[in-house]
Formats: sequence, structure tokens, C-alpha cells
Amino acid sequence: MEKLENNIFLKNILYCKQIDSTNEWAKRYFHSAKNIIENTVFLADVQTSGKGRLSRTWLCDPKKQINMSILTCPTKIDSTHLQLICLCAALAIYNSIKVLSNLPCEVKWPNDILINKRKVCGILCESIFYSKNNTPSAIIVGIGINVNNNKFDKSIAKKATSIYLESKKIVSKKALIGLILKEFSLYFQKFNMCQFEDIIKEYKSCCATLNRKIEFERTNKIVYATAIDINNLGELIVKTPYGEIFTLNHEEIFYNNIYKNEV
Repeated sequence: MEKLENNIFLKNILYCKQIDSTNEWAKRYFHSAKNIIENTVFLADVQTSGKGRLSRTWLCDPKKQINMSILTCPTKIDSTHLQLICLCAALAIYNSIKVLSNLPCEVKWPNDILINKRKVCGILCESIFYSKNNTPSAIIVGIGINVNNNKFDKSIAKKATSIYLESKKIVSKKALIGLILKEFSLYFQKFNMCQFEDIIKEYKSCCATLNRKIEFERTNKIVYATAIDINNLGELIVKTPYGEIFTLNHEEIFYNNIYKNEV
């Protein structure tokens, strides 16, 4: 891995060629390190046990993807605001891909990045609870991006894409990582300053889920609804044809059938 240029966010970068999962690596670091360095970035060429949301497997194409986790400790945090950090990461990646590739990407709530309705990036945020009052002591933001992949396993070929497949150009992973971290540092600063409304306003401007008909599961039943808003906790507000209002928090939603039965 080429050395990344310093920015206001980076304090410590750890790299290895192969790891089980950068999120699991970050957890081990947090629990074993004597002096935790905030804003530590974990990078790996290959993940052997990468996971996405809902414990899905994240398939890895060596050296063509970005496998990265950020371990951070927000100054003002409670469990209700965890999802906003995921939204900050989604905005950072959305902006960075657009700058480097000029591709028309969009965000699927809460934290997938799509290009031409196919998934190019997934984000998995996890809390580490280490305090007596059940307040998160740290947040891990796991990021997987299909950068220069030229093909995918047949099990996901209809649902996944890469920056290369969409732009027909090789993208510098170093440049993309550096830009993402720079962008994330700016949104994370807003988060620490409790500028939640500003984050939500920008997120809604690029969120493809709003005003779309969706499906989600509730008490073992499929519910059909329309996504109508996102509140200041980053939760999705939906309305059924019968006028019922639901608030979704980290739940799975489907539209255009592209996310059903995904591995």
C-alpha cells in the first residue's frame, strides 16, 4: 500500500496484506492496545471473512477493492446517534466517487452507494461498548468499495458493480482513500459539533430511497410503503397505503427487487 498523505483526520494508519476483517481487526486493536489512538485507519488488500449488514458475506477481489475500517471516538455520542455516523461515511464516499469518476452515484438508505442501481459500496458501522452506563466508547466504520473489479461472482453479478466497470477507467485506490478520509473528517467534525440537521439535509439531497415505494419486514410480514422522510436520528420514515407511519432504524428495505435474497 502506498503511503497516504497526511490530513487533519489521520493519526494512525495500520496496513496488512490479508486479514479476516478490518472491523474485527479494529475491535482487537481497541481491546488490546494500551494507548488507543483515535481516528486509526485499518487497511487490507484482502479480507477472508468480510461482512456487510445483516451478517452478509462481503466477497473480496484481491487488490481491486478498498477494504477499510475507521476506529473513532466521538466527543459527544450516545447510541441513538450511531446511525448519523454511518450517514456521514455515506456522504464522504458519495462525494469522493463523484469527484474522482464523475459517475452519477446515489445513496440507498442507510449506507449503500449505488451506480446505475447496482451496489458499488457497503458500509458497516459497529459500536464498542466499554463504559458502565452502556454508552458506546468507540465506533468502527467499515467500508468496502468495488474500485477496479472487472467481473463479479455470478451470485452477485446482477446486483454489484465497480467504478471501473461504470467508467472504463482505472481509479487510484490511494487517491480515493485519501479523499474519503478527508471528506469524512469534515462530516465527523460536524457530527461532533451536533450539526445534525445540516448532515441530514445534505444526505437527503442524494438519497435515492426517498419518495420511492419500498418493502420491509415487520413481525415476519412484508410491509409495502413509501419512504417519505429521514429524521434527525437518521431513521427512515415511511407511510403505507393505509396511512400507517413507521420509523425504520437500520432495517432492511427493498426496491426494484435488487436487494432481495442477496448473499
